[in-house]
Amino acid sequence: MSIQICQVLDRPTLARVRAAISKGNWQPVSGTPSLLFDVSFDRHLWRGAISLRRALNHLLLHELKSNSKVQSYSFGRRLSPFGWLGLSIGQKVIPHIESPLKEGSQTRADIACILCLSDEKEYQGGAISIRYNGWQRCVRLGPGMAVLYPVGALLEIQAVKEGRLCLAKNHVQSWVPNAAHRYVLQLLGASQRELKADPRCLVSLDRINVAYKRLLHEWSSS
Repeated sequence: MSIQICQVLDRPTLARVRAAISKGNWQPVSGTPSLLFDVSFDRHLWRGAISLRRALNHLLLHELKSNSKVQSYSFGRRLSPFGWLGLSIGQKVIPHIESPLKEGSQTRADIACILCLSDEKEYQGGAISIRYNGWQRCVRLGPGMAVLYPVGALLEIQAVKEGRLCLAKNHVQSWVPNAAHRYVLQLLGASQRELKADPRCLVSLDRINVAYKRLLHEWSSS
């Protein structure tokens, strides 16, 4: 089962996000066993706290929606707001499997997205491990890069050994809820892009286009 790793934020956009987050205070999320952290803004010190949080979410969601690699992987229908994870020395996210139905929400989550907001030189450790159906991948994201993977995978973020790791995380509801169906469509989509570059393959491309459209229609949820 595949995951998708891609560049979501360019350097100028990432710099804007990091500058905004630096004005907040990192607070532990109560009742969370995996040592996740969230960022809050003191309203007494800064009147724009609520509007800033909304602006950050709007910016990140816009970048995610407009990324062609994210869309070709996720077939995104709805995106949840981002949460913020700040991990310092010795902190980690223990192995856990997320539920497709989030507490307090009726929206199904099919795909998880973790976005790295830290420069690689700012921390050591913090590798992201993803296991799904006997398949495993361990990645260390660069600044502005994201990893997307099916909900139901076993997620672990290894302990930070030095510095601080800042991540943003959200979930995607897909038009194609079945992960195996999405994988088939991802393979067909990759073949489409390869065949478009070769005019000798137009007949094969037409056949794949028909198969892709019919399967997408068949597997898409209403």
